[in-house]
Amino acid sequence: MKDERGFKEVIHSVERSEKDKDKFCRAARIERQPISDARLTALLNYAVGTLAMVMGFAALYMIIYFMGTAGRETFKEAWKMAKVTLGTWTDKNEKFTKKIRAKRIEEGVEIDILAKKAGIEKSTYFSHVRNPEKITLRELRAYCNTLKIPAESLISAVYEGGD
Repeated sequence: MKDERGFKEVIHSVERSEKDKDKFCRAARIERQPISDARLTALLNYAVGTLAMVMGFAALYMIIYFMGTAGRETFKEAWKMAKVTLGTWTDKNEKFTKKIRAKRIEEGVEIDILAKKAGIEKSTYFSHVRNPEKITLRELRAYCNTLKIPAESLISAVYEGGD
């Protein structure tokens, strides 16, 4: 019984609002007409486009936010520089590592300091000594800058057998 009364009240309020709309249209001297298909399509396209744009901005915001916070290490790994490949010949690798080791001792730079300035761990430095083909360009530049090795000197050590 209670639900029936509530339903009748809703129908009554809808009928009153329809009468109010009719009064307004008569006062404005316009006729009420149903919305055309073209106008409905345009309205829905606008609504969907706006929703898609808002969702796109939200997704972009989340990507930028997570790049700066939680996923920092993951993105660092994903954007590492290309590796320098000196070649498969071990004599080139040996000349290269001897040049770096000799210059490090000559300049009096400790391995800890060299690794810190290159932005790597000490174990990574030793890995580079064993396998120089694993050195990134950034690390190679850091080695050269820290040890004051001209690039020409490294090139000659690797490719021409010079000092």
